[in-house]
Amino acid sequence: MKQKCIAFVLLVVLIVLPAQTRATAQQRVFWITYRSSTGPAGTSFAYALDQFQALHPDVRVEFTQEPDAQWRAEDQQFIESDDVPDIFEPNLGTGLLGTYVRAGFLTDLTPIASQRGWTGILNPTLQLIGRYDEQGIMGSGNLYGVATTGSFMGVYYNKNLFAQYGLDVPTSLEEFEQIADVFLAAGITPLTLGVVDGLLDLNLYELMLYEADRAFVTNLQMFQGEVNFHGHDFTFGIEKLAEHFSRGYYGPDPLSVNYSAANDAFIQGQVPMILQGTWEFGPFMDQIRDFEWGFFLMPGKKLVTGSGGNVLAVPEKAKNKDLAYDFIDLALSPDAQLMLANAGGISVAGSLLPIENEKARELNDLFTRLVAEDRLAYWIDWPVLGFGWTLNSNLRELIAGNLTPIAALNRIREPYIAFKDTLQ
Repeated sequence: MKQKCIAFVLLVVLIVLPAQTRATAQQRVFWITYRSSTGPAGTSFAYALDQFQALHPDVRVEFTQEPDAQWRAEDQQFIESDDVPDIFEPNLGTGLLGTYVRAGFLTDLTPIASQRGWTGILNPTLQLIGRYDEQGIMGSGNLYGVATTGSFMGVYYNKNLFAQYGLDVPTSLEEFEQIADVFLAAGITPLTLGVVDGLLDLNLYELMLYEADRAFVTNLQMFQGEVNFHGHDFTFGIEKLAEHFSRGYYGPDPLSVNYSAANDAFIQGQVPMILQGTWEFGPFMDQIRDFEWGFFLMPGKKLVTGSGGNVLAVPEKAKNKDLAYDFIDLALSPDAQLMLANAGGISVAGSLLPIENEKARELNDLFTRLVAEDRLAYWIDWPVLGFGWTLNSNLRELIAGNLTPIAALNRIREPYIAFKDTLQ
């Protein structure tokens, strides 16, 4: 799943001992590391860990949290080490999880998923992000990661401000822009975005998807055909993004706004809209108190940036694979999934759960529909390792006026083509 600027805060208190003391003759040690210790996913995982400890009282659990940089597949020393966790949460796509598959770092979970019923829980679309072929290309082959949640992009909006200016939820991109123009005319910055360290690439992708189709997404993500970086999809998206910034939709000084400041501006009611991921849905449920808010998809298009996410994977050299499989069982259990959903996360069981919170139920129902209608287009930074950095750095240069759309697209194209050439 796509999550940025995650604060690494522990939700469970566990004793973590040095590596040389992990294993003893008297006691088994289960070592889990993941990124999502905050928010709904973290709450669900903490619950699963509690259940795991009750199921295995004789096992000492070690919990660690590592940023993605610790799991780069090019770090051969780490990959070849015997000191790996029993289970961990990698980021997704050919560019990252696929590199682990190519290196032989991960356990093939295909037979276990069948035996334990995981494939019966996960829709084939949600399984796809965990399937990789021998080259490490996402979308087919064996199962190396098991999704426990989902995520997608949409617009959070301030219902009070919309009502004050007589505005309805838009049904097209043109209506979306008209709403932004109404707020601009009233002296209100319509949107916010963490340009410094945030989601420029995802805002670009959301606009590209107005012109993209399923074939484009398949070619981009799974390297099954040619991708024209100067085609109508890329060109429309980058020109429209540049236009929105030039029109002032993101304020007079957008290059100074970081991810946290953008979220805070919406939470505090300073801006009426933010195009953001559903990983902020739970935090917004907790933090917004001064106005009513809602959520809608970017209007007037079929495809949506999103996927199943937060997959769990098991290293090939894990010492306790059976315990890892037990933890995945618990993470996918109805109780853990219901806890995830009620906290504002997206369950892989979705509409089958008795979700109490109305906002959370609507979010999960929407995700279920997106999956059923084959509308999820994954995330633009997935195909190539470091592609997100390439996208965001060049888009910042575009907004600053240092690059034209054509020049920015030329730079974005280079690492993609270079990586694709290695797959021939």
